[in-house]
Amino acid sequence: MPTDNSYRESLIARLKNSEYAAGYIEAILE
Repeated sequence: MPTDNSYRESLIARLKNSEYAAGYIEAILE
């Protein structure tokens, strides 16, 4: 498992994107 900053940053970015997507879907379903 690489411990490079770029790898970690890409994971964080993916997490933020999925959080945003989940919030967007929740807003649509309300």
